[in-house]
Amino acid sequence: MPPIILNAQKIGEKTNLFYGASTTPNIGIETSFSRRWTVDLLAGYNPWSFSGETSLRHWLVRAEPRFWLWTPFMGHFLGIHGMYARYNIGNLPFGGDLEKYTFKGDVFGGGFSYGYHFILKGRWGLELSFGLGYLKFSYDKFTCKDCRELQGSYTRNYIGPTRVGISLIYMLQ
Repeated sequence: MPPIILNAQKIGEKTNLFYGASTTPNIGIETSFSRRWTVDLLAGYNPWSFSGETSLRHWLVRAEPRFWLWTPFMGHFLGIHGMYARYNIGNLPFGGDLEKYTFKGDVFGGGFSYGYHFILKGRWGLELSFGLGYLKFSYDKFTCKDCRELQGSYTRNYIGPTRVGISLIYMLQ
């Protein structure tokens, strides 16, 4: 039987590099509250509009209690996440409706996640995570960003990947 290692790490500050790559500044904090449990909170905000009608504006919040298979901030974890976001996106060069229209609305939902935390050096760590679950989208569809030519109001249900993360972590304590 391996010896029990008590982890002194209690609070980590993090940023999701995937969100950063999409020009979305984000910050998260994770804190342990028992021998195998932590809670992870993340907020992101993207205020940018790009050339022409292209928009990727949104803000989001996510909360996730996590159960660590060994000890917090070391190795494998399982989580249950919930999230909410408000968005104004459109005229993106991905083809289909995202290229032709602007969508303004809300999304909420959640799911189950799995992840792994690697200790890098000193107080630095790297976390890989993936989640599957359900999201409900409520939105208005417009022909352009500012002209307000409403095409309709819709709701959509989605089941599938709900989060992907590569996060850089700095342990504060």
